[in-house]
Amino acid sequence: MPQPFDKKSQSVLRKAQQLAASSDGVVTTMHVLSALLDVTPDIWLDLPDVDIQAIRTAERLPDAAETTSSEQTNTVLANSVKRVLAYAMEERFRARPDEWKDLLRDDEYVEPAFILLGLLREVESDAAQLLTAHGLTLEKGRMYLSGSQPNE
Repeated sequence: MPQPFDKKSQSVLRKAQQLAASSDGVVTTMHVLSALLDVTPDIWLDLPDVDIQAIRTAERLPDAAETTSSEQTNTVLANSVKRVLAYAMEERFRARPDEWKDLLRDDEYVEPAFILLGLLREVESDAAQLLTAHGLTLEKGRMYLSGSQPNE
């Protein structure tokens, strides 16, 4: 089966695993959020009404410098992260419904922006609550990432 995530999304997921390895080995939604902030700063530029600095300050995760261990540690995805990744795939197909029939063509992948939307759909997660508290809702995220501006 082909890899459904593009190279940047794969980098985000690897970074989340590195962050988790420095704690208990369980990749949480906060690890994914921290990895998105670190690996894909470009997607945050499309979200001008969101206080990214406040989100960075509020995240309670190890710093990237603390995760440079060369030891190989096994990590597992929390169930909430598995749902986030499934939601990310759904959001990708929601944004491009005409590609549903070509489910996973070689040139079509889930990009980091869809992982962000997946985080927002996991409403009870710490990451979604943090994002929402700092101005990013699922609806705003969908509008900004589709290129249209939300109505206030």
